[in-house]
Amino acid sequence: MAVPGGTLDSTIDEIIPDDSDYMRSPTQPTDPTSAEVSLTNVTPPLLDLYHTVRYRVAASQTQSKLVLTVTLLQGSTVIGSWSHTGLSTTPDTFEQTLTEFQASTITDYNDLRLRFTVSNPEVTRDIRIVGEAGESM
Repeated sequence: MAVPGGTLDSTIDEIIPDDSDYMRSPTQPTDPTSAEVSLTNVTPPLLDLYHTVRYRVAASQTQSKLVLTVTLLQGSTVIGSWSHTGLSTTPDTFEQTLTEFQASTITDYNDLRLRFTVSNPEVTRDIRIVGEAGESM
């Protein structure tokens, strides 16, 4: 994924979203394309409840066939995965709350990553992943 005017980490590191910096998928994806970002400074919670992952995305043009899959990983273990279609051209914040079981599988909060994967070779549009790749754990 491309990062207009910055580094991958600096484009989505805000507590308060900044829609002027983002990473962007290819305009005409022929294969699924991915980007991964590390979650930093995650304090391990006392309970395996109320783990929330937030991210903010938009499409360059509304496109119902575009598929964005966001995967929370620890090492090679998939903790959770969420798919989105029909993304708006206005950035939307998505909040995903992990189940108690999903949260209990996390053993190293310093090894958490989010993988953003865009797919659908029929689509000739792109998506933007903007600020607030945050977590509340």
